[in-house]
Amino acid sequence: MSLQQIEITGLHTVAKIGVSAKEQKSPQPLVIDIILEADLSAAVETDHLSDTVDYVAIVHAVERIAKEGPYSLIESLANRICTEILSNPRVEGVTIKVKKFPIDLKNKVESVAVGLSRSRI
Repeated sequence: MSLQQIEITGLHTVAKIGVSAKEQKSPQPLVIDIILEADLSAAVETDHLSDTVDYVAIVHAVERIAKEGPYSLIESLANRICTEILSNPRVEGVTIKVKKFPIDLKNKVESVAVGLSRSRI
């Protein structure tokens, strides 16, 4: 089986995320990048959505998971997203980067990000 990639970049969403009470007080902006690995050979031939990974459904799932918080760590949010995406039988692997803009480090850093990769293998 040959795997191809679907990339979802710059997904803007919000989550209650962080360790401090200040961070947990209200939802914070996040930017999430996702790379899906899947066998897309049937979709290439048929041009049918049913033969590929529905990236709109993936985006909605990620937004739902982010809003289900609160989360203390972006690592746990990223892991939860990876687990959900891998529950799709068409997805063989996923790489995700979750970027947040920490209130506690305002004017010191632009952002903090965590990257995770998971696969069925």
